[in-house]
Amino acid sequence: DLIRTCAPGPCVRSLHTAAPPAGTWGCARPVHLLTAIDHLQLAPGRLVIDEAESARLVGDINRHLDGSGFRLHVADASGDWQLECRQPLECACVEPDTASGLNLRDLMPAGRDGARVRSLVNEIQMLLHEHPVNAARLARRQPVINSVWLWGIGSLEKVYPARLTAIYTDDA
Repeated sequence: DLIRTCAPGPCVRSLHTAAPPAGTWGCARPVHLLTAIDHLQLAPGRLVIDEAESARLVGDINRHLDGSGFRLHVADASGDWQLECRQPLECACVEPDTASGLNLRDLMPAGRDGARVRSLVNEIQMLLHEHPVNAARLARRQPVINSVWLWGIGSLEKVYPARLTAIYTDDA
């Protein structure tokens, strides 16, 4: 499975650094969760988040996470973030586009460190609940950022140079 061999998190991070990233990295998409009658769903599509909103949210979340071994980074202008973890994490997560519209109870992070990752998401949700950025978004009638969807978690233990044809995409 290519996703397990080359996890998207560290691959995306390597696009922004000169050397392969050390540690564990994951993709972190700020999302809006919808409440259904008996479950939660990811709102379809990608939230539009400006750079100032991303910077403020990530800064405030990182102040809370200080000393936990986790840190968020703004990945690029797409609004996506990245999760850095100093320790190895073994966790299977579903891509947000795959999870959209489905019952999230069945799609939570799983594996050896799944509970730790779920706990981290819960902490972030609590921080986002009444965040001033979300109050401003609500006033502008924009969907609030009430969670972060973590996926593509892994590390690049061995990097082998490869000669591949170029691929161009706007999807990290």
